[in-house]
Amino acid sequence: MDSKQIFEHWSNWAETYGTNLRATTKTGTAKLLELDALARRLGLLNTTESADILEVGCGNGINCISLSKQ
Repeated sequence: MDSKQIFEHWSNWAETYGTNLRATTKTGTAKLLELDALARRLGLLNTTESADILEVGCGNGINCISLSKQ
């Protein structure tokens, strides 16, 4: 795929799926594994401390929303 095709693909998925998990991945299991890896890497597990995180250009924000709940 060239860059135009990639852009069109993700634009179509965003229009079709909106804020649904399907907008960023085909399987819920893959997303759960990704979120777990991010939480562990960012040190968000087993802590009461807060963190400031900026996610730019990464889909529909489902990662940040899910991580904020942790």
